[in-house]
Amino acid sequence: MVKFFEKRSPFHNIVGKRIPFLPTFASANMPLSAGKRPKKKWKNMENAHRPSQREIGFFGENEAAHYLEANGFRILARNWRHRHLEVDIIAEDRDFVLFCEVKTRKDPRFGEPETFVDRSKQRHLIAAADRFIRQHGIRKEARFDILSVLQTPEGCRIRHFPAAFSPHW
Repeated sequence: MVKFFEKRSPFHNIVGKRIPFLPTFASANMPLSAGKRPKKKWKNMENAHRPSQREIGFFGENEAAHYLEANGFRILARNWRHRHLEVDIIAEDRDFVLFCEVKTRKDPRFGEPETFVDRSKQRHLIAAADRFIRQHGIRKEARFDILSVLQTPEGCRIRHFPAAFSPHW
């Protein structure tokens, strides 16, 4: 007897016994496993850890920060926030304060990482930069850069797009 809180699935018969799942296209020559879905590769691997989007992004931001430091920039802030606005990396050199958006991808099949910085994200970055400049009394010129990090089996590829867009003020 089915209890009140149990949900009956279409794979159970009236008595409550489970009906074996067979694909409708199964024939006598076809093995029973042919109609099943393939299991996800991460679930089959023992002790495998699939990195989350947050971990992938954190890795990309670390690589981008190391890249900027190696090229003579000084990091002022990372993941700076003001209300709903956020800047991944704020750095400076002799002439500019850089407001950097870091995009990280593991696979370029859906497009290069830098193409995902749309007009809306640019507006948010410009508003955050304005707030940061006013809050800290910065007198240098602002520049908006995009750092594209692509993870490959050989390592990671970093592409820097200086002055990727401008605020037009």
